[in-house]
Amino acid sequence: MKAALYFLPLIVHSVHSFHAGLSARNAIQSKGDFLLSRSSVANNLPKTQNPHLFASESDYEGGADAVVTPSKAESILTEFHQSELTFRIVVIGNGAILETTSKLGPKTATSVSPKTGDKLMTFASDDASFEFHVKVDQVCKVTFVATERPNPADGGTKVMRVSRWLSERGTPICSLILADSSEEAVAWFEGMIERHGHEVIM
Repeated sequence: MKAALYFLPLIVHSVHSFHAGLSARNAIQSKGDFLLSRSSVANNLPKTQNPHLFASESDYEGGADAVVTPSKAESILTEFHQSELTFRIVVIGNGAILETTSKLGPKTATSVSPKTGDKLMTFASDDASFEFHVKVDQVCKVTFVATERPNPADGGTKVMRVSRWLSERGTPICSLILADSSEEAVAWFEGMIERHGHEVIM
């Protein structure tokens, strides 16, 4: 009887130790599961692209290895960029009109606005003092038109070669007016009409 009473505290202590060890192991395992879960969630969060210059084309969700097929609008804008020609860029907004003369570049990038989710195609000068952002998914029609206009400079006429970019409602997004009248520039514009026609529906 005395021997049993002697060993009873040892048995109780062992049981408490076992439960304490089990609780500690469960706590460690639970903490590990939590960290793993938190890491998994972090890795699966959607990427946030910065529309400001200059992210690369790998900014499209999926990373550099993702295969991204450019839209018609992007493809045509790329041709404008690669031409290295100068354009009169006209953007009509609510209550204001912006006009400037520039190449579409030399820098270019694609990104997604973290605020609106709009896909952007950006063109900029080397020092980023000029930036032109186009919401390509809002472009529903592109037209190419060459028209003769009076030329006040010499009293004759001149040909204006204009590409107009329109929304689904037919409202103007921007106009790109060829500012170069060289044979090379004229041939490029006519080549765009041959490839795409006078009107491109997205």
